[in-house]
Amino acid sequence: MIEQIRKQILKDTGILVIPANTTAKKPDMPYATINATSPWIDDRGHADTLIYTDETGTHMKRNEAYQMVFSINVYAADEATTIQIARTLRSWFVMVGESFLEEMNVVVVNRGNIENRTTFILDSYEHKHGFDVRMRATDGQVITKMPIIPDDAVTNPDGSVTFPDGSILNPDGSIEKPDGTIIDPVGYDWIEKVIIEYKGVE
Repeated sequence: MIEQIRKQILKDTGILVIPANTTAKKPDMPYATINATSPWIDDRGHADTLIYTDETGTHMKRNEAYQMVFSINVYAADEATTIQIARTLRSWFVMVGESFLEEMNVVVVNRGNIENRTTFILDSYEHKHGFDVRMRATDGQVITKMPIIPDDAVTNPDGSVTFPDGSILNPDGSIEKPDGTIIDPVGYDWIEKVIIEYKGVE
């Protein structure tokens, strides 16, 4: 996600933003850095779980909200430039960037104040101003349960499957026993494999 944010900021504002804490050669000033200081903060307590069935099997979808904190710092040869660029970047998260992030299912929760983060290095100052941004996103997982189909089971024209004991696996995932009892697909205790698919923010 940091890469997407960096590219979009450059496109919208012309400001170069690079990953913080990198060994790559630093570009000429002015430039900014972005760093995920808190990649995961639990949010909203328990996760939401939804169980549903389709033609591919029974699925359990689990969505868990979490928050992230990113630190944005601006470097320049003078203080006025760092302040101006920091203000431009903070404004990006208020309007243009907020819309862009919402398209990624990410919501800006809070934009911190711009702070003087200048440091003294070898008889000179590295002028730096920055701020933090807190965002909320969702981490989703889809767990798919695939039923065991015996080799001697019969697949019917309607897509259902008849087992040797007379039970029928319906297309919706439910089981109809010979006595007419219907077993909800959520009650699978005969699982061949479980497929987990992550749907979170990249």
